[in-house]
Formats: sequence, C-alpha cells, structure tokens
Amino acid sequence: GVRKLILSACLALGACGDGEDFALDVNVPAERAYADLSHLSGGAIVSLASLPAFGREKPQDGEIRYILHSVEGKGDAKIGFRVENTGPGKSRVHVAVDMPAVDIKINGADKYISEYKTEQVLRKLLIQWGKTRGSGEPATEQIAGINTAMGAFALVLSPGKLDSVTKLASSGLFDFAEYADFEDV
Repeated sequence: GVRKLILSACLALGACGDGEDFALDVNVPAERAYADLSHLSGGAIVSLASLPAFGREKPQDGEIRYILHSVEGKGDAKIGFRVENTGPGKSRVHVAVDMPAVDIKINGADKYISEYKTEQVLRKLLIQWGKTRGSGEPATEQIAGINTAMGAFALVLSPGKLDSVTKLASSGLFDFAEYADFEDV
C-alpha cells in the first residue's frame, strides 16, 4: 500500500556503531562531490510532514554529518559523508550511517527498518549519482533522489507523521517504490 511505498524509502535502521559503513570511488572531483552532498535537506517530505530541519556537523574539511531528529523519541539518526581526493577528477565517498532501530506497522503488520537496507539504498543512489556526475552531467535528478531518500529516513524516525504524507504519495506526486524493502518482525 501507500504506507509501504513511503516507508520503503526509509528503510530500516538497526543499531550501528560509529565509523564507515561503505566507500565508493567516483570519477568526480572531490570539491564537486562534497558540494553535491553537503546541501541535503530531505526535500518536500521534511516540509510536508513538518519534520525538524536536519542538523549539520562539519567535523573536518570534506566531511558533512546530517542529524535526523525524531519528534517521537525514537532517537536521532546520523548519516555522514566524507569525501577524499583520490587523484585528478576522482574521489572516494565514505559513508557512515548510525540509525536507531525502528519498529513500524504497515497495513497492520509489524515491520522493522534495518541499517543494512538503508545503506543499500544510499549505495545504489550514490552509484547512480557518481556515474551521471562522472559523465559530466549535472546529476540534478540523482541528487534529488538522494535528498528524497534522506527525507524518507527522517520520516521513519517519526512514524506518527506518516499520515500527513500518505495523500501526497497516493496522488502520484512521489514514487517511493524503488526504495521499497521491508522485513517482517
């Protein structure tokens, strides 16, 4: 149903420690890669669901860490990107995901969101972005996809806000199907 499609982008967030979860080599200059990844806000999902704005930390040059806040006491999540210059026109994007475990109900069934699935969604979207950006294109659509996924991750931390976005999904304005992947409890 619609809830599954919306929450799919939110994919599952089990407990994880600090540190890198995966890295991706791209044919994108480090400055451009950092610029693309340092302005994410969660887009329309965050504003339509009245979710808190993302917190941002910049621990060091080339690194941005987003803090996604729960309005329901589920715990905050952190998603970080660190861009390393690996040569002329090339970089490595290091990704760290730290999400609390979240149990949700979809059509009356208990489901959970796992960190592994969240990482897989981010990896897929970052690969698409890297290929497009590496070909010299602006990758606007791919950056928008990453931004939408970040908004969906924020939404799953406050599942009570889900209903405020359900009508939007049923209108066809957003298509979350490509992010769908939930596990039964």
